[in-house]
Amino acid sequence: MSKKSEERNEREEQLSHAKRNMEGGESGYAFLVEAANELVDLGSIGDIYAYTARKINHLLNNESVVAVVEYNHEENHWTMQHFEGVGKKKSALAKVFGFDPMHLEGEISTKYYEKLSSGKLVEVEFDFPGLFNSKFSDAVGIAVKKLFAVEKLYSIVFQQNNQVYGNITFFTTRKTGLVNVGLIEAFVNIVSIFLKKFHAEKELTNEATHRKVLMEQSNDGIVILDQEGRVVESNRRFANMLGYPLEKMIKLAVTDWEFLYSPEDTTEMIGSIDEEGVHFETRHRRKDGSIYDVEISANAAWFDEKKRVFCICRDITERKMAEDMQTQSAMDLKESNSRIESFLQVSQSMNSTLEKETLMQMIVDSGIRVTGFESGAIYLLKSRNSIILEATSPAL
Repeated sequence: MSKKSEERNEREEQLSHAKRNMEGGESGYAFLVEAANELVDLGSIGDIYAYTARKINHLLNNESVVAVVEYNHEENHWTMQHFEGVGKKKSALAKVFGFDPMHLEGEISTKYYEKLSSGKLVEVEFDFPGLFNSKFSDAVGIAVKKLFAVEKLYSIVFQQNNQVYGNITFFTTRKTGLVNVGLIEAFVNIVSIFLKKFHAEKELTNEATHRKVLMEQSNDGIVILDQEGRVVESNRRFANMLGYPLEKMIKLAVTDWEFLYSPEDTTEMIGSIDEEGVHFETRHRRKDGSIYDVEISANAAWFDEKKRVFCICRDITERKMAEDMQTQSAMDLKESNSRIESFLQVSQSMNSTLEKETLMQMIVDSGIRVTGFESGAIYLLKSRNSIILEATSPAL
């Protein structure tokens, strides 16, 4: 079943439930059907808040002040989204608060929060210190109550599947008339369905924007592959690493740039990557045929039963060159130390009581090690044609 079908069924179920249980009979049901059709055409969460406040005020004979607030549960914070019914008393209300009431905000967790979270329309004490966690005094509450001749205060949350998006609060006066609790609850439930839809879309949009920013601002190459190793998405950095235009990347597969592993091994590796991920080093082939070293971190996820492999690719050519230079330096140092050790052995031997033959052999052996030659020899001559001592390495 599609998402739109699920939303339509959910609205119809709410309407059917309201028709069975709501006060107001057919006229109330007609009001809800009209509201559902009008909500479909609204383009933003802000439009929904304003529409909801107007409709609630209409149900209250336009003799109420209706306030709509939105919750941010991560920060335990609510903000005012819409005021309806203030009319000409807006400036007087601003004087009572000391600022524009549209700038009202506060903490979600007050002593009334559990009562409000029932999802039902509840009557709340006109207790400003309790409602605003002592941000406003009783004197402010009394002034507001006097300004609008308030009799009772009501509130109901926008809620779907235990997710609370905010609340709508209003007060009644002598002119308000009967509060149709069932109709208001049914209406707010339908509004909550649309708020759920818009919040979900907002989260998806924010997530997509966040992911796009991360990909484009990353210093590493990022590429997303399907289960066959074909490119689903790439950032510009990875395209530049390979020397391809970004728009051409979607036509490539991992086998187009993998140099170290065979196509068969590469395909097998893609298939074996799971949520835990892998980390390894390999080499990539650029468009111009040149090769560079790369470090890969990859993990897999499934979306709509389709596997996607998310790869972060870091060019480590300079690091590998530095490692090679370090290795070569270590080998050179070891060779130098070996030469020094050989000379020290000879020097120590010359000061010892070794036999001449042994001493000469140590000298030629050390010379071979120091110079790297294959063989060598030392001859001591008594005269031009008379050798009195010789040493060779290896033995000739």
